[in-house]
Amino acid sequence: MAKGAGFDLDTASLEELEAQRQQIEAKIAALRAERREGVLSQVRELLASIGETPETAFTGRRRSAAAAPRPSSGGGGRIEAKYRDAETGNTWTGRGKQPVWLRERLGQGATLDQFKVG
Repeated sequence: MAKGAGFDLDTASLEELEAQRQQIEAKIAALRAERREGVLSQVRELLASIGETPETAFTGRRRSAAAAPRPSSGGGGRIEAKYRDAETGNTWTGRGKQPVWLRERLGQGATLDQFKVG
């Protein structure tokens, strides 16, 4: 049947065939690892040529300022008050529901313009 380099598959014993298989599997594993390292090295070089690393390219994390997350409009920053009660120091940014102190004062006949800051 098939003959290898100095190895006859037709006449080999089970033990010889298993030993040969182990050598072949070890050689295949070594060649795959070698090929993998070569490919990974090429990928790293290509990524470096565009200013990326595997971490930034494959996790979505960016190091450039252009890709930095923008602040959300839903909070975080301090908003200056648009309305202030000079007597009590209470303030309101003008966002959301009117605070109780302002509703009470408006109910007493004050106008919103009286509390406007600046």
